[in-house]
Amino acid sequence: MEAVQPLINAYVDERFQEAFEDARKVDALITSGVKTVDEMERETPFLGVPFSAKEAVSVKGLFATGGAVFRKGERAEEDCDAVRLFRQAGGIPLVVTNTSEMCLWWETYNKLHGKTNNPYDTTRTPGGSSGGESSLLTAAASVIGIGTDLGGSIRIPALFSGIFGHKPSTGVVSNGNQYPVVKEAVRMMIGTGPMCRYAVDLLPMMKVLSGNKRDMLKLDEPVNIKKVRVFYMEDDGGYPFRTPVSREIKKALRKAVGHFDTVCEIKPQKIFKERLQDAVETWVCVIEALNDQQLCNEIVGYQKKLKFGKEVLKSMAGKSKHTFPVIVLAMLDRYIRNFDVKLADPFFKMRDELIDEFNELLGEDGVFLYPTYPDTAPYHNEMMFRPFNIGYSVIFNILGLPVTQCPMGLGDKGLPLGIQIVGAMNSDRVTMAAAKELERVFGGWISPCDVRKSSITLTEIV
Repeated sequence: MEAVQPLINAYVDERFQEAFEDARKVDALITSGVKTVDEMERETPFLGVPFSAKEAVSVKGLFATGGAVFRKGERAEEDCDAVRLFRQAGGIPLVVTNTSEMCLWWETYNKLHGKTNNPYDTTRTPGGSSGGESSLLTAAASVIGIGTDLGGSIRIPALFSGIFGHKPSTGVVSNGNQYPVVKEAVRMMIGTGPMCRYAVDLLPMMKVLSGNKRDMLKLDEPVNIKKVRVFYMEDDGGYPFRTPVSREIKKALRKAVGHFDTVCEIKPQKIFKERLQDAVETWVCVIEALNDQQLCNEIVGYQKKLKFGKEVLKSMAGKSKHTFPVIVLAMLDRYIRNFDVKLADPFFKMRDELIDEFNELLGEDGVFLYPTYPDTAPYHNEMMFRPFNIGYSVIFNILGLPVTQCPMGLGDKGLPLGIQIVGAMNSDRVTMAAAKELERVFGGWISPCDVRKSSITLTEIV
């Protein structure tokens, strides 16, 4: 972590000395013979395993700033529920990782902790808001990590960084004691889930994170890949404000479909759901209707009134304490609140119909393959000009369905490719099993170091 931090700026606070003490206690427990190996494996399946966590996932004693300047120096008074469960399972937290300001944008950058870089190409973003986590993991500086996902915030960084990330089914993993704090109705759409380099780690991590709701997911039941039914869409059919899905992303998805065509007993079926085109509008309207918190007050901690015109000018001059995308989002939030909430009713109806359609289509043994994002990791600040591209991910937050982002090799520019694997409600084990199968065939995570070495060799040859 200390070696890669100057290059990628992935973590914002650490507890290295405390972690060494925790590790010594684990060593002492193992050598004492008080517990057998079977007992330790059953009671503490992650005994001695170090892990990292997105800063929003509070770790006692470490920063809990949300990347907001007004919270500089604020520390978590207690572990959030997810971290507490991992500690109980024997895990040892090492660091908390960088996010976008108040976790409000899809690039990991804030005026308090700075900008996080993508290890494959430091001129590009690892995504957000769990970008610090994905960057640290793909740099092989962390073993496993915990992220949160309200609008693709696990899956988009996992795609850009070439790792696995899982957004659990709604209501299975607790989002308690996290920061920023949101209303209960919105918090239900946040998925606190595992991020890792190897698909085999997803299932044991979910067994811990799901706590006393583990039985809802039937995580101990094996999945027969040959029996899995596969459905897919290569894109949403085209949308005026969205970038077309790139040739490389489509090729990666076709490779996945082609593999399942050879191993599954039922031939994969191409489908088309037109309402997925309205993903961003549906996501925005549902969240705005359920959330009565005013963003312009949230980003200043209710300490003052935000003057938008002045703040935009300060931002253009590099003097604002807020990132430009968050200022714009706060302006849009206030504008949207002038509309009648009843205008969102058609979008709630659309959401409910999509939930029923997907649950009926997929059942307990089906998966839906879909792009996570239209292209590979963009350059820093580029996402500001393509905000509607998030539509491929955000729709599944308001649907509450489990989704696993799966890496599918590298593109022509040496950047990770990947796809989403969507399941019916509470069928997390099926999406994770499908990701594990694709990793077996296509290799999963690829070290950025290997990519750089290959590049150097080619240059020397030329």
